[in-house]
Order: sequence, then structure tokens, then C-alpha cells
Amino acid sequence: MPPFVDDPVRYPNEVRLVRILKNDTFWHPKDVPTRASSGAFLDTTKQNSCFVVDQLTAEHFELIAQTYPDSKLGVVTAGHARAHGYSVCEDNPSDFLPADHAVLCPPQGVAKKDYIRMAKRLAPLSTIYQPR
Repeated sequence: MPPFVDDPVRYPNEVRLVRILKNDTFWHPKDVPTRASSGAFLDTTKQNSCFVVDQLTAEHFELIAQTYPDSKLGVVTAGHARAHGYSVCEDNPSDFLPADHAVLCPPQGVAKKDYIRMAKRLAPLSTIYQPR
């Protein structure tokens, strides 16, 4: 994992970050249809790719829907992610969407069980986002 560094200036705590939930196990349509599951915040690379919601346009959301037709969008604030141990870090621009691309990263060397606990604490603070 690259040495990502938390960036509270570029991503202040109130910034909403959207994660494309491509897998239907990343949300709870039966239990809690309004939030993401903990699986949404666990990535094998330990880099949870996100975009800044306020920088996405209707065209971006249309592209997401066309590319990932069965996906949903999960949103958390940068502050909630930080409060649960993640760093909110700038990443290289995405080839997919021309918006701020951020990653939510656990601390380097975090044990898998601790990473799972982090995701379980963050998930209830997420919401499923519906673009207008």
C-alpha cells in the first residue's frame, strides 16, 4: 500500500464521500436499506476508493449507472471515516470520473480483524445516496 497521508485541508470533516457499491453484499436491502454494509468499507488493497459527492454532476451519476447498472452509492463524511480510524487521502485522478478521487485507508499494518472492526463501526454512519 502506498504511504497515503491524511489530508484534512483538502477533505475537511464535513465533506461527503461517495463509494460505488458494485456488489449487492455491500448494502442491506432487507435489514437496513438506507445504509451500506461493513463490506463496503473493506477493500483487499486497503484502499476504499471514493469521490467527493459535491463535485459529481448528473452526467457523472449517469455514467456510474450505465457502467455499474446494479450498483448503489454509499456516502460517509470524511469526519466519520477519521473518527473510526481511517485516513482520508488524495489519490491520483480517476480515469473513470473527473472528480476529486479520495481513498479511505486504515493505518498501515492494521490487522485484518481490526480493519473489519473499523468497517463495522463506519457502516452504520453511511447512507445510500440517491442522485437527484
